[in-house]
Amino acid sequence: MYRILAVEDDSIMANMLGHVVRAEGFEFFTCAEGGPAADLALREKPDLIILDVHLPDMDGPEVCRRLKADARVRHIPVIM
Repeated sequence: MYRILAVEDDSIMANMLGHVVRAEGFEFFTCAEGGPAADLALREKPDLIILDVHLPDMDGPEVCRRLKADARVRHIPVIM
């Protein structure tokens, strides 16, 4: 089963994304802030990361840069 991490601070959007991807048979989990996203990605090993551009603690491009700078998670595709 494929695993998808959504880094999304809007709970309505996160719930909608979760509903859609779970209905297709994917495992889905969320993180509401960019800072903890890399740690969560390391722990959960998602197959895809859906990343919001505007987050409360840092912007999406910075989160993406941090993810891609870490050899342990840089292979994971990111959709912003």
